[in-house]
Amino acid sequence: MHNGFVTVDGEKMSKSLGNIILVKDLAEDFDGEVIRLALLSSHYRQGLDWNEQIAHQSKKLLDKLYKIYLELSDIKQDPNQNLPDEVRDSLFDDLNTPSAIAYLNKIVKDYKNIKDDQKSSFKSKLLLTSSLLGILQSDPSNWFKLDNDLSGIDSKKVEKLIAERMMAKEVKDFEKADQIRDELDAMGVIIKDSNSGSEWTLKK
Repeated sequence: MHNGFVTVDGEKMSKSLGNIILVKDLAEDFDGEVIRLALLSSHYRQGLDWNEQIAHQSKKLLDKLYKIYLELSDIKQDPNQNLPDEVRDSLFDDLNTPSAIAYLNKIVKDYKNIKDDQKSSFKSKLLLTSSLLGILQSDPSNWFKLDNDLSGIDSKKVEKLIAERMMAKEVKDFEKADQIRDELDAMGVIIKDSNSGSEWTLKK
């Protein structure tokens, strides 16, 4: 079995460049699931360029998946649901993990349109796929609690303010919307608006 090389910010790891990164060192800055998902985002036969962006993207996807997991916490899994065909076919295709991760991104997009009678099957697909990739292994409330402990940010308060800001924008109360954005900015929260809604990150 051939494995592609890992580079750092486009450069080969070497002692002379001083850019050798060990997993134990990465684990001090990133959760293990973030590292795992980042490594799986590239096919094992191809090279992987490790950088802050790939870690950020993996963390962002995990946050979305854990949010769905949390919202479906009261929903029982469908015991008759099998691993989705898309995921099975991806892994049979020479362990095409990037394709399996693409399915998880599709799950995130599909979630907002699912009906109540589809939630049980949807949750099963989410957890079966995630378990196979070694992610969503933590309790979802603990996942976000860890973020709060590390950042000092009350994520529930942030989500509440974002919802209020969206309502203000819908009724064209732009002054209130700007006031809420300023409040979030003072908390160290950056808002990014898109057609699918608003997402937030912390200032670095």
